[in-house]
Amino acid sequence: SVIAADGMLYFYEEKQGNIALVQPDRTRLKVVSTFQMKDGQGPHWAHPSIYNKHLLVRHGNVLNIYSLKGE
Repeated sequence: SVIAADGMLYFYEEKQGNIALVQPDRTRLKVVSTFQMKDGQGPHWAHPSIYNKHLLVRHGNVLNIYSLKGE
């Protein structure tokens, strides 16, 4: 799944739950950071959402919320 906000892309990979913050460019995609969604069970099929500068990612019966606010 892919979602966009503030000129950035957020990729959520379905096999192992890797999440990547990606800066798009005309010539390439620059991976800024990555982490793995480890909480929850089952396939990583839910589509992430962004609300009020927060990334919401569900995996099974677990909902994790990550702040997207910069310093």
